[in-house]
Amino acid sequence: PIQEYSQGYIPRIQEKLIKVYGLQYNIKKLL
Repeated sequence: PIQEYSQGYIPRIQEKLIKVYGLQYNIKKLL
């Protein structure tokens, strides 16, 4: 279960980070 948890949870964190960095990047481009 721990492996399944890490495999399912870590990618979600990476997706959130990518979205956050993407938003910051777009905002900087607008500014």
